[in-house]
Amino acid sequence: MIKIFTLPPVIKGTFLDRPNRFLSLVKLNHLNIIEQVHVHDPGRLRELLYSGNKVLIAQAKNKNRKTSWDLICANKDNEWIFVNSAYHRVFTEIILKRSLIPELSSIFDLKAEVKVEHGRLDFLGKIGDKNIWIETKGCTLIKDYYALFPDAPTKRGKKHVTTLISLKQRGDRAAMIILIFSKQPKYFCPNKDTDPEFAQEFFKARNMGVEIYPVSLFCDGEFVYFNKHILIKEDFK
Repeated sequence: MIKIFTLPPVIKGTFLDRPNRFLSLVKLNHLNIIEQVHVHDPGRLRELLYSGNKVLIAQAKNKNRKTSWDLICANKDNEWIFVNSAYHRVFTEIILKRSLIPELSSIFDLKAEVKVEHGRLDFLGKIGDKNIWIETKGCTLIKDYYALFPDAPTKRGKKHVTTLISLKQRGDRAAMIILIFSKQPKYFCPNKDTDPEFAQEFFKARNMGVEIYPVSLFCDGEFVYFNKHILIKEDFK
């Protein structure tokens, strides 16, 4: 494994409840008080955010925010699983700049959050004389050595894939990097039971030449490591 990132200062807590999509209640173990903690992840995360589970939280940088804490990780099978999508582009940029995906190792002129068509994609770079567009997705749902995405229906995710197809058709390179936040999975598969439309668009994109790179990351509570590349499977079995 290759160390790629150091976590901000975190403290351990016990997850209690998720009153809404963006808010959780966490008991700070060392102070025995309950704090409101921001959830920066649109997924359901039911296998991670349940009453009594261990979590890691960090103080928010913005002192004027309503919630003073950010949810960073949740525990599963003695791993710390990242549940904060604000870090996804950070991890991807490090992976690209350190050439940890060989097919993208010669990328240069990398720009983040680039407008395209009717939205934005995470990155635009160049390889040789071609533009390459890159979108990042974070995957936390693990079942029987399979990483599954998404864990909730995602019209936005499908739109990103459709945009990548369009860019590929016009002659650019297009890629999706899937960050799998566990070292357990052997395979990646789109979660067609949860979102069949995303799964259909995913395989359409793959068949049309959109490059898809699922990679496994591991967090030990202090550092994040690049673990390995993951195989894509047609179906979860």
